[in-house]
Amino acid sequence: MEEIDFANTESIVNGISKLIDNVNVRTRRVPEEVILAANARSGLSRTRVFNNILRDLQNKNIVLTLEDGTEAPIVSVVDSIVSEIIKELHERARIDLTIPLGIPVTAAGAVNPSGTVTVVGATTDIARKGVGLIV
Repeated sequence: MEEIDFANTESIVNGISKLIDNVNVRTRRVPEEVILAANARSGLSRTRVFNNILRDLQNKNIVLTLEDGTEAPIVSVVDSIVSEIIKELHERARIDLTIPLGIPVTAAGAVNPSGTVTVVGATTDIARKGVGLIV
């Protein structure tokens, strides 16, 4: 790999680009039923994340309480890290979605003397708008 000249912006950008090009991360497809079932989840919990990390540290024999009974500094550090990550997720996280062409659509509407009007079709454009919150 070429040396990066950190005094040269173009060299830095090219170095980062080459690094990113060499990363091959595959994401697995999540079934729609699993996504729809996510509504049953309790949501993101700062307290749960904090407690899980402390439990994990205890399991690794990291001291959380000093001999005099006070909290070890690591507890305060974990608290700060968890708080800032949760704050960032709640305040700035963005969820983007795309609905591809050809997704079947069925719509039912107004009732007329012949019965309910039903329209069947498919998406004809790529939908790129959606809003989500991490709760």
